[in-house]
Amino acid sequence: MREACWAAWGLLILVGLLPARYSIYPGRRLAWLLGLPVLLAAGTIWMPELAAWLIAADVALAVVLWVDCRRLPRASDLRVERRFVKVASLDRRHEVRLIVASQGRRCWTITVRDDLSPDDGRLPEDLRARIEPGQSIQWRYGWVPRRRGVVYLRAVHVRADSPWKLWYRQLRIVKPAEIHVYPNIRQLAEYALLVRTNRLNLLGVRRVRKWGQDHDFERLRDYTPDDNYRHIEWRATARRRKLTVKDFQISQSQRVMLLLDCGRMMAGSWDGMSLLDHALNAALMLAYAALRQGDSVGLVCFGNELTAFVPPRSGLTHMRQLVRGVFDQQPRMVQPRYDRLLARLGACCRKRTLMVLISNVVDQVSRDGIEQLLASQRRRHLTLAVLLRDPSLFAPLEEPSPPGTRSWYRAAAAAVVAQWRNDMIQKLQHGGHLVLDVSPSRLTSSLISEYLAIKAAHLL
Repeated sequence: MREACWAAWGLLILVGLLPARYSIYPGRRLAWLLGLPVLLAAGTIWMPELAAWLIAADVALAVVLWVDCRRLPRASDLRVERRFVKVASLDRRHEVRLIVASQGRRCWTITVRDDLSPDDGRLPEDLRARIEPGQSIQWRYGWVPRRRGVVYLRAVHVRADSPWKLWYRQLRIVKPAEIHVYPNIRQLAEYALLVRTNRLNLLGVRRVRKWGQDHDFERLRDYTPDDNYRHIEWRATARRRKLTVKDFQISQSQRVMLLLDCGRMMAGSWDGMSLLDHALNAALMLAYAALRQGDSVGLVCFGNELTAFVPPRSGLTHMRQLVRGVFDQQPRMVQPRYDRLLARLGACCRKRTLMVLISNVVDQVSRDGIEQLLASQRRRHLTLAVLLRDPSLFAPLEEPSPPGTRSWYRAAAAAVVAQWRNDMIQKLQHGGHLVLDVSPSRLTSSLISEYLAIKAAHLL
């Protein structure tokens, strides 16, 4: 009786030590097989003569488990290769290929999962197949990144079942890799197409009349109903047999500096994206529009310190440096340090520049910092403050609310914040600053329209 108990305990200890030592875990079939010794052990309470059968069952089961466990693969029996794109775009589907080759002498049923977390995007389904000796199996799955920045893939996880399905081993095959997820820049191509076809109004960009630039010829293009008939080029029209007008360029070689607040005020979200994501998309669109106009564009991301700095350059090729410099910027729960930003701007911006600050203001501390920053830059530069309006904060004022004390309190609080915000905007405007108070959904179109209006009015 005692020997039978010791045999049962030894078998259980063996099953328990394998996961910690060799990453080997019992399967479902093993759980059913262990039921036989348990029944025999319970039967020895009333029938002590079953102890011999219990010992025999434990020894036989231990031999079967040992034989099946020995046929599990090791990490050296499988070779894994991952093929992927090193640069991905946000919210776009990218294909990743996993190639698993067997270097062992047995057949295994394996389940493969890549090293992705739910924060990195939608997780693919587990890949399961039976692999023969010397065989190579290839899987393809689509990955859609949901956040910008660097995604680290450290390993490929493989689960291999034993031939009798009594055990399975969890293997972690180290395959380090990095994928840089950039903002989705398809909108840049759409903007270029709309510029060529003179349909920027589809993006919500206001059509701006250019003042006093009719003597600087830029290009010929097709006539549209909004064009001045005096700009029709009759020789080109006769040659092409299609109405053709002349475009005139505005002053170029000016500088635009984009200042992106990456502090705690930009950590809020709207429409599934953070306020910083909306600001970053709009800043890149504005940079592309300014580079097409021949201007030089620079960018600064700041929080309690400067986290990214791209010096002003001209040319559409500079767009790559702008995207690479800010693709991994994330909002942080810190208070922006405007004094450090001022020190950097004083060293790099000596020529008159359009300073575009994109931020969110809901408290007095941020307001004082923004007013100090804009006031210090007003004498030398043209300043444009873009203040994001959080729609969730002002929703009680824009949507009818049911009668009740709670809804009235919310509307009253939103009214106080709106009045405080309007006072700030009026103070900035009286100080000679340009101000945009806009929601995230209209940020891009409003920002580009304001930039084109500044260029047309020759404010720089």
